[in-house]
Amino acid sequence: GLRHAGDERSRSLIEAVAADRAEDDGLRRAACRELGELPRAASSVTCLAELLDDDNQGLRKQAMAALERLHSRTETALMALRSRHKDLADPAATFLAHRGDALTLVQRLGEVDDGELRQRLRQGLVRRKACPQAALEELLRGDAEGPWADAAWIVGAAREAALAEALGETTATAAQRWREAHREQIGVGRDISGKQKQRQRSAAWSAGLWALRQLNGGAGAKLLTLAREALGDDLAAPAGVRREALRVLEQSGEGSDVTLLKPYLSDGHQ
Repeated sequence: GLRHAGDERSRSLIEAVAADRAEDDGLRRAACRELGELPRAASSVTCLAELLDDDNQGLRKQAMAALERLHSRTETALMALRSRHKDLADPAATFLAHRGDALTLVQRLGEVDDGELRQRLRQGLVRRKACPQAALEELLRGDAEGPWADAAWIVGAAREAALAEALGETTATAAQRWREAHREQIGVGRDISGKQKQRQRSAAWSAGLWALRQLNGGAGAKLLTLAREALGDDLAAPAGVRREALRVLEQSGEGSDVTLLKPYLSDGHQ
């Protein structure tokens, strides 16, 4: 077959056959098999990943098998999650929750759009006690805001007290960036990318407060400071953040915090 020619032109022809919806189904499946036998190339991975959404069940299963020859099962399952077909997406989700590589999952959780599924994967990592501390710290200290909330939830659920400092710093950074953008009106109106960033910051802020509260005093002073700042923010903080901050003060606050709580007695979001 063309696979044995071993050149890029042959690869391109095989990819074209696999992707051609007008081509014979048997030939397309054979092309997928051939791509799985070739050395991995970005173009072939893209072609096969797109076929996971094909309406032909046999073809998408052959594409899945080919991808598993080119990538780890965890990476392939993450691709299958994006398929609109349950025969691929559901088993992929089950595998990831129960046996997915922890390091890969932690690093790529942000690619999973479905919030409920992300929660299921996070819970799977915690249940398996497979929470790579170094990877979680890298995400928390990294500048990419998307993974902050997921990393915070895992740290809190796994009671990773050693990460309290990194978690506290990330929570404070998320809060600061949210406030700055809110003042400048970024993330409001028609700025879609700005809105998304503000949602990420808000999620990281509230998740960070929740997670710090789970660490049994491992971040007591820092947590109280963050909670007081959130509640003293002229009611501008997001409702989810205020709820978490109120829980912090209910659990660990002092008598002097009563003045912070009074304005929220009539806050409709609480």
